[in-house]
Amino acid sequence: MGAQIMGRNENTLAPLVFRGGNLRGIEYDLPMASAQVKSAIMLAGLFASSETVIHQPALSRDHTERMLSAMGGKVKKRRPKPNRPTHKI
Repeated sequence: MGAQIMGRNENTLAPLVFRGGNLRGIEYDLPMASAQVKSAIMLAGLFASSETVIHQPALSRDHTERMLSAMGGKVKKRRPKPNRPTHKI
């Protein structure tokens, strides 16, 4: 997406430092159903210059989608395949 993430041990260990920039949208296939990873990508996608699309292999908790919708955010959710949701920010 364009952010720079730095940490110890070749950027693999905390503490981490994030440097933003001009974020760009991505299309990402989650390798596993993870509400935490999905939420991080969604929140970054809010500040991206283009659309961010997240494909999940299975359903995960939807707290972030509900929060964003309640705050007026635009989250498009569809299921091109049963139990494989896709989200667009």
